[in-house]
Amino acid sequence: MDCRYSVIVPVYNAEKTLRRCVDSLLPQLGGEDEILLINDGSKDGSAALCAEYAAQSSQIVYIEKPNGGVSSARNAGLDAARGRYVLFVDSDDYVPPTLFAQISALEEEVASGWDWIVFSNCVDNGAAIRESRNAPFRATTREKALPAILDGICRKLLNPPWAKVYRRAILEEARIRFPLGVSIAEDRAFNIRYSMHVAAYLVSEQIGYYVNTENEQSLSRKRHKDLPEQFRRSGEYVQNSIQNSALPEAEKEQYRRAYSFGVCRTVYKDAKDLRRDEVGWLGRQKALWKRCREINGKHMRYPATNYCRKISLPVRLYQTWFIDLVAKRLLKKS
Repeated sequence: MDCRYSVIVPVYNAEKTLRRCVDSLLPQLGGEDEILLINDGSKDGSAALCAEYAAQSSQIVYIEKPNGGVSSARNAGLDAARGRYVLFVDSDDYVPPTLFAQISALEEEVASGWDWIVFSNCVDNGAAIRESRNAPFRATTREKALPAILDGICRKLLNPPWAKVYRRAILEEARIRFPLGVSIAEDRAFNIRYSMHVAAYLVSEQIGYYVNTENEQSLSRKRHKDLPEQFRRSGEYVQNSIQNSALPEAEKEQYRRAYSFGVCRTVYKDAKDLRRDEVGWLGRQKALWKRCREINGKHMRYPATNYCRKISLPVRLYQTWFIDLVAKRLLKKS
């Protein structure tokens, strides 16, 4: 019996949530499947918990390493993984009890299996659970999959590594790993590079993941002082991946436009941060106008879709009042 699934769980100071995470996964695994707990230099009781699980189950692989960040932890998991398919689960989060049954059922639809499965997710803030359902999509050829992949990049559907199933053969043959030294948008960069090798692509409306947002100190939710530098490094990784890929030039240009759109929409995140910091109206308008000028000064081209036009037009026209209003609405939903 071969190892079908390798679930990689980066662990850093996760003693309060790790049991819920692992306990949601372990009962679902087949005999040779594995959970890789990568302890990234935790300073709390996480190491003892990881060791406890590894002693109790042969399906738990415990790897301890010095602190190097979530990218290095996930890469360590990829280097050790044996499964045909790889999943990433953050130690704050958890999965539904039917996840692997859902994956198996979907795999049976295609003789050669899917290259990439993207599940829907729920956000659990401790008080309520909010569903985020994807529009279902299936394609088994690169030609049909590409427009949906590019749209997923633009809509941020393909940003996080969780709620996804990866074919490990692609990861190894293309030697795809998370960029080191990047702590913002490193997952998006990884997924964009992976997507360049995907033909059989499935987006599911089924819930496959629960994102827990109770911990405001979680790495994915912390504010970063060096945000511009982090985005620069991530962008460099993506641009190099596009340039060095074997894609036809026409596809490379489509990827460049989809990535440029991602840069454009960061102004909305900036607007949300300004409101969180309780910056006054005039201060917000000045900061957003400056950010729009920086983005427009790059003379970037975006995908020619209605969605991309709707999001980019206020930036192009310096409609900072509208961007600020959108940020207010987004904050209410978060």
